[in-house]
Amino acid sequence: MGGRELATFEGPSKGFMHGHGLTKEHKILHGNIRSPRPRFRQDGTPVNNPPQGVNAPGANDFPDSPNRPPTYPITPPPGITHDDVTTPYDVILPDECGITRGYCPDCGNAPIKVKYGRIVNGSNAKPDEYPYHVLVRPLFGSVYRRCGGSIIKKRWILTAAHCFFDKDGNKADEVQVRVGSIYRSETKPVRVKAFYIHEDFDKIVTGDDIALIELTDDLLADDRPRVKAICVGEEVDIPFGGQVVATGWGAETYGSDDPHPNTLKEVLLDVITMELCQELVTVPADEKVICALTPFKDTCQGDSGGPLVAQLCDKQWAQVGIVSYGWGCAKPDHPGVYTRVSHYRPWIKKITGSEEC
Repeated sequence: MGGRELATFEGPSKGFMHGHGLTKEHKILHGNIRSPRPRFRQDGTPVNNPPQGVNAPGANDFPDSPNRPPTYPITPPPGITHDDVTTPYDVILPDECGITRGYCPDCGNAPIKVKYGRIVNGSNAKPDEYPYHVLVRPLFGSVYRRCGGSIIKKRWILTAAHCFFDKDGNKADEVQVRVGSIYRSETKPVRVKAFYIHEDFDKIVTGDDIALIELTDDLLADDRPRVKAICVGEEVDIPFGGQVVATGWGAETYGSDDPHPNTLKEVLLDVITMELCQELVTVPADEKVICALTPFKDTCQGDSGGPLVAQLCDKQWAQVGIVSYGWGCAKPDHPGVYTRVSHYRPWIKKITGSEEC
């Protein structure tokens, strides 16, 4: 398609931010590294001219910004390899095979193979390995923000609510969705009809960080063989004590000036119990999120809204989480926090109208 295919906001009428002042969610964007940070990032490619001033959208992504957070080491110390980095938990696998799945019946069939890796300094995905992963680009004035998303139905994309708000609490004017390749520069825009933000979303640290994008045309068609849907996760799909895979085009080093990768990155992460997560950090209510913590591995800025997937016992894959926020990237003893997809299945059904594909 030529040009940009964008959509205006048609979400719930409730105000998600209190007036135009900064909520806690947005204040933490310029706080210290101990504060949880959403994992979106400005695209660094303004539509017209670079934003001016430290308070302009995207200012934190320019090297002269005084608010730029410091970088810090995220690689294993000498003598320790990635194979040495393991999480000491018993693996708990889903114990229900052959459950009837809603939405797309052939969902989750993807040739995913990842031994280890990191989106932070990470490993490249292979062509067609993640056919459900899409690029989501909300537009604020003249600046695009970069997030991830996933195909869950023919015309529906799942992503994070916080992607649609800038640091001042302003909602995005429009959004662009691009699909069809692990190479960001080769993705193609598709027409968007509307986007919907969870009516209870207020700030990331209280949960409900979930949104849906409705497309104008079917994505799952014969002329798009590289585009497929991911299964919408059930509660039984969450492998507490086991492993999941995250993907994204986000930053490879926290606070770095380096450009984001063009090739989609993949990372294998360990899902920890909510009890352990709550001992380490403050998180929303148990049922709203899940946490992942693996030494020297993590999602990072620019990965927000992307899928966290688990392998099912029938070798399919299901999305169990949405990249939401974290404390820096790959910081020791600071898990990444992910929206718990299974908790929001009723909301997804309500917004999309059914559990059919």
